[in-house]
Amino acid sequence: MKKIQTKKYISIKEFQEIYGKSKTSQQGLRGRLKDPIPYRQTVKNGSITYVIEEVEEWFKNQHK
Repeated sequence: MKKIQTKKYISIKEFQEIYGKSKTSQQGLRGRLKDPIPYRQTVKNGSITYVIEEVEEWFKNQHK
């Protein structure tokens, strides 16, 4: 966990380990029409990453 705390971006697998959301659940959260979870997707290989600060803020706003 300490290694992840120093990172700015996390992968789908790391997201699953930290937040307990499966790959399929993450896909659903990203595809929501209203208030989807923030993520980045590279053009070159299509890999998806999350900015930790944005994800933390998104989770805070979901429980208001």
